Amino acid sequence: MVNKQFEDKKIKLVVIGDDLNKSEISSLDNRLSDYQLGDYKLQFQQLSKGNYLSVNAFKKYVDQEKSSTTQTTTSSSDKNLLKLKSQITKEYPDIVEKVYIGQLVEKNKSDKALILVRLKDDTPDNQTTVKKFVKTSADKLNIDYSLHFTKE
Repeated sequence: MVNKQFEDKKIKLVVIGDDLNKSEISSLDNRLSDYQLGDYKLQFQQLSKGNYLSVNAFKKYVDQEKSSTTQTTTSSSDKNLLKLKSQITKEYPDIVEKVYIGQLVEKNKSDKALILVRLKDDTPDNQTTVKKFVKTSADKLNIDYSLHFTKE
């Protein structure tokens, strides 16, 4: 799950992975009463086919969230993600072309940041340099992350 929202007796979930079929959704809907959420309905937005998310799909989702009129709050973890993104781009302006960063909520309830980096020159040395910097910076900010390099 990438994101969740609660409004108007609806729970909106944004997910990555295999498509949920009607019986799986129905089963999840039926289990809401077990959590005192029987008045709520689930709504899903599937961001990907299978377990992989393309950069374009991720960008489209982020753009949708930015333009959304729903009220959002900036938590300390969100601030730390923005800080990490800024640190990466400022530290390596000659290596890093673009950084995409977002928060994933995994099945085991732990939050994990997804970091996508597009390098100007995608070489193993540049990847290693950025990996080391991200690890050090993320550790200081107490961010659990998954780092990926993209050519898109």
